[in-house]
Amino acid sequence: MEIRSLLEFNRLPDGISMVPVIIYFPIGLVLAVLRFFISLHALLISFLIPKTWFIRSVILRFMFGVAGIIISTDGDENCDKRARILVCDHISPLDHLVTSLVVPHVCLLDWHVSSLLQWVTGCQEISPDKNKEEVVKYVKSIYNGTSLPLLFFPEKTTTSGKIGLLKFWYLPFELGHLIQPITIQASRIEIFKINVSTVKSTWWSDLFWCLFVPYTIFKLRYLPVTEKKEAELSEEFSERVRQNMCRSLGVLATTYTHSDITDYLKRQSYPLPAPSVPSNTAEITQAPAAKQRSQGSPSPPVSTNQITLAPEVKVMVDQVKSVLPHVPIATIVAELDRCEDVDVVITNILEGNVEFTPEDILPQVGNSVSPPVQKTVCPSQLTFKSDNFGKNAGNRQMSLEDRKKAMYEAARKRYKEKHNML
Repeated sequence: MEIRSLLEFNRLPDGISMVPVIIYFPIGLVLAVLRFFISLHALLISFLIPKTWFIRSVILRFMFGVAGIIISTDGDENCDKRARILVCDHISPLDHLVTSLVVPHVCLLDWHVSSLLQWVTGCQEISPDKNKEEVVKYVKSIYNGTSLPLLFFPEKTTTSGKIGLLKFWYLPFELGHLIQPITIQASRIEIFKINVSTVKSTWWSDLFWCLFVPYTIFKLRYLPVTEKKEAELSEEFSERVRQNMCRSLGVLATTYTHSDITDYLKRQSYPLPAPSVPSNTAEITQAPAAKQRSQGSPSPPVSTNQITLAPEVKVMVDQVKSVLPHVPIATIVAELDRCEDVDVVITNILEGNVEFTPEDILPQVGNSVSPPVQKTVCPSQLTFKSDNFGKNAGNRQMSLEDRKKAMYEAARKRYKEKHNML
């Protein structure tokens, strides 16, 4: 399963599917304006009536239904008032608003939330600057200071909710032994094919499209309360809850975490250069280097400052270059374009899966006089050939493994020398 399959990148459909949206657009725009004022009235009522009153939930659900946000619930018999910790999958920035109309709670979010949204919904932000102990202490203080349950989105980021769930965050499962899982799904009229949320959407953009389309149905389902077993680790407890939620949603339990999603989106924000990467270093050197080559002198190695690279790619290239300085930058960029992983690129080069012409390694020139340095053989100048040809396949395989090991050790030594780790 690829990470991309878990995310929605486009709000609107393509091609012929866009025709109904274009025809409906003037009506949807008028409808969105009218519903916006209805939402303001609902917001005023939410401030006037206490959270714990049942009538508040009835009135707000009715008003938001008129505004096009219809909320339905299932499995109400599984709702257990003893459970002080609620966990829910995350498909939109509006999830905590929708759940608050069904069950009063205090929502804790582990990412930046605007002051306006905190004021409107009553959710609280867990500062990313705090360490684990500080976060646990802060959350426990909230837990002990309120009678309302705490709501967590343990995936810590939004996904489409149609393919799989990310690995869960540990914190909610360390606070209490009773966990109330809640699943949330959203659907719209099929003719428009407008996604509820995307990876780059905000709460106000999702809200606009909810007011724009004829209706959006959010379906919340209570699952049976899950109790922590004796001597069960928090990771095992969270995985057991996640598996139950996956079975209810009919999706897979993926091996990805929110960090994997973040890294993937960063790579999408800083795409690697187009395939027009030159095939060798000579094509990306400047005019002086070309003149040197015409005179028969060797071309100097090219640094990342001499070519235009996205900041994210430049960091990755420098990481590979620090371990394997004799590999041309063009080769590294081409391999990163294929693998998008520094460790994989280094492994492929060390194992001889990448063909290239080694560059000469020039010493760095400084203004100050450097102290004498003991001369060592550069790992790029080492040879890793066997002294003799094995008589059988087993000996030849052992020889190959020995050469691989020697290449890895040379690369590690080079890295440690560069960072003064020896």
